[in-house]
Amino acid sequence: MFSMMASLPSKLKACFTRHSFPLVAAMVTQSVILGFGWGFMGALWYFQFMALPDRIVRLILEYPTTLTLVVSLISTVLSVITTSLLTFSMKEALRHDLAKSISLFGLRAAIALTKPSLVISRDKRHWKYVLLTGTIFGMITFLNSCWNTLLLPTLIEWPVTLSGTELDISSSTFNDVLSTLLSNNSTQSAYTKAFETLDITALFSGASAASYDAGVRTSSIFNYNGVSYSESTNGLLPAVNDSDYSGSPVAQTAVGLAFTSGFVPINVTIDLGRHNFGSPPQGLGKNYTMTQQGLTAEVNCQERDASLYSYIAYPNNSTVSFPTGDNVGLTMWEVVAECPNGNSSMLYSTFTNATTLEMNPNTGGFLPTVVCPQPGSPGFSPYKFDILMAGRAKYAFLPTTVCEVVLYVTTVDVTYDQGIVLATVTNRRPFEDSNMAITEFIASAIIYQAGNNQGFQTNVIGDYLTAYVNSNSTDVIFRQLEGYWRGVVEFGGTFLRSGFSATGGLPWTEIPSDMSVVTNGVMFVNTYGWEEGRLIYLFLFVIFTMIWLVTVIAAGFSLWNELRHPRGDDVVFDYCDPIHLIIAAAAGGLEGQLYGLEHRDGLKRNEEIEIRYVEEGIGEQGRRAKKRLEVVSRPGLQPIMQMPVPEPHHAMQMPAPEPHLNTLQIPVPGLRRWHSNFI
Repeated sequence: MFSMMASLPSKLKACFTRHSFPLVAAMVTQSVILGFGWGFMGALWYFQFMALPDRIVRLILEYPTTLTLVVSLISTVLSVITTSLLTFSMKEALRHDLAKSISLFGLRAAIALTKPSLVISRDKRHWKYVLLTGTIFGMITFLNSCWNTLLLPTLIEWPVTLSGTELDISSSTFNDVLSTLLSNNSTQSAYTKAFETLDITALFSGASAASYDAGVRTSSIFNYNGVSYSESTNGLLPAVNDSDYSGSPVAQTAVGLAFTSGFVPINVTIDLGRHNFGSPPQGLGKNYTMTQQGLTAEVNCQERDASLYSYIAYPNNSTVSFPTGDNVGLTMWEVVAECPNGNSSMLYSTFTNATTLEMNPNTGGFLPTVVCPQPGSPGFSPYKFDILMAGRAKYAFLPTTVCEVVLYVTTVDVTYDQGIVLATVTNRRPFEDSNMAITEFIASAIIYQAGNNQGFQTNVIGDYLTAYVNSNSTDVIFRQLEGYWRGVVEFGGTFLRSGFSATGGLPWTEIPSDMSVVTNGVMFVNTYGWEEGRLIYLFLFVIFTMIWLVTVIAAGFSLWNELRHPRGDDVVFDYCDPIHLIIAAAAGGLEGQLYGLEHRDGLKRNEEIEIRYVEEGIGEQGRRAKKRLEVVSRPGLQPIMQMPVPEPHHAMQMPAPEPHLNTLQIPVPGLRRWHSNFI
C-alpha cells in the first residue's frame, strides 16, 4: 500500500508533461464548457422558465440587432473552442493508433476528422469510415447553431400562480352588515350618496352591456374607478396587483356605501414555485386569468300579461303661469303597479302643452319605471323582482313591458389583458334568503335611477332606445332592455365590493374568513428568456453529450498511451501535416510500394494498402529516432507486360514515334507473383 501511495506523486507528475498536459487540459476544458451547456439545460428543466432581468430586456428592445450579434459571437467562440478540443483529441488518439496499422483510406479518413470534412466512398468496405466522418462532420457543422439556439433568448410567456381572497357579498355575515347600515337612520346620507354615485355610473354600465347584446357595436368598454371592463363589470372587483387594474391610485375619501372612487387594496399572493428568489420581472407586459366571484341577473323582458300585472299612470294636470306671461302645462303622475307578489308606485312630473295638456310626441316623452313589489314590503323576494315600463308620446313604441330580474351569484373566469377586464361566467347559483339586503339595495338603486332618468320632457333610457334600436322591432327593444338592466345589476355588485373592500369599509382591518371567498389564477409575464419543453433542447443535449464523449474517450486513450510509452522532446510526427507525411513516407520507402496513377484501379488498390508508423531507437533519455511509415500489407494488382512493336517500313523517313506508342500492353495473369518487379 505504501509503495502505491509513493507512486501517486510520480503518476500525477507524469500527467503534466509537455505531451500529456494538453490532453488533460482538453478533457477538463471540454467538460467545463459542455458542463455549462448541460447545467443550463438542467436549470431550465428544473425551473421550467428563465427570464432575463428587466434592464436587459429594455436594452434588447432598444438595440434588437445587438442581441443577435452578441449571442452569435459567444456561440462562435464556444463552437471554435469545442471543435478545436474535439479535433485535437481525435488527432492525438489516431496518432497512437497509427502504431498498429491503418489503411491509406483510413488515414485519409483520420485526416478528414481533424479538419473536419466528409469522405465519400462507394466501396462498401469503407462504410465505417464514411459513417464516422459523416457523424463527426454533422455534429461539428451543427455545433455553432446548437450554441446559438441554446443561448439566444426568445419571447416567452412565464406563468406565475396567484392565490388570494376577496369579499364574499353573498355571505350571510356581509348581508347582516349591509342590512344594519341600510336600516340605520344615521347612515341615510351615505345611502343617498351611494345612489348618487350609482345614478350616472350604472347608466353607463347598463348602456355598455345593452349595446353589445343588441349588436349595435361589436364591442363596448365601461370604465369605473380607473378600470376598464369589456361590456359590463359582471359584479366583480379586480383581484390582481397591477396598476392597470387596482383602481384609482388616489386614496379614497369615503368607504362603504359612500364610496365614490379611490385605491382598493387587493389580497393576492404570488407563488413563484421554484423561483423562490426576488419577484417576477415586469417584462414587456402582463396578462392574467383569475377565477373569482361575480354577480349577475337573468333578465327577461316581454309585453305585460294583463291577467298578472296591472300598470296604471294617474295624471294630475295643472297650468303654471310665469310673470313673463308664459304658461306651461305640468302633469304630476302617480304610476301604480300591481304584480303577483305585491304592489308599488312611483311619482313623476312632466311638462305638457299649456292648452292641450299633452306632450309633443316629436320632442317630449314619458317612460315611467316601477320596481314591483316595493323593496321592504312583505311580498319582496330576495331571489327576484319585476320592473314595469310603458312609453308615452315620443316613447310610445315601447308597450307596457315587464322585465323579470332573477339574481345569481356567479363564478367567473376573468381575463386581464391590455388594461381590459373580460369575464366569462362558468357557474351560477341563485340568491338565498340570506341575500335579502343585497337584493333590496339593488332594487332601491334602480328605483332611484328610474326617478332621475325621467326628466320633465325626456327620459334618458327612452332616448337611448330611440337612438340605437329599430322602433319597429319590439323584440330588439326587449333584448336591449334586458342587457341594460343586467348591466345595472352587475355594477351594483361591483360598487358594493369596491366600497366595502376599501380600507375602512368594514369594521375589521381585514376581511373575516366568513366574509371572504378564495380567488386563484395565473399571471403571464411576457418577456425575453428561455422556457422548458422544447424538443430542440433534446437534440442539443445529444449533440453536446456525443462531442464530450468523443473528446474524453479520445483524449483518455491518448493519455493512457502517453503514460505507458512517454515520448521524447524531439519533433512529434503530425500525420495531418503534408511535409511530415512525405518525410515519413520517404523514410519508409513507400514510393516503391504504391501503385502508379497510370493503372486503372491503382488508386483503389492504394486505398487498401495498410501502413503503420514506426519509431525506432527511443531510449530512456529520449534520443532521436528514425521515424517512418512502412507498409504492413499490400493487395495484389493484375500486372501489365509491355512488348515492343516493330516499326513499319516506309519510303520516306518518318519522325520517331513516342516510346509509349511503340509498346503493346498484354495482361499476363500468371505473372502476379513477380508483378512488383515491373513497378
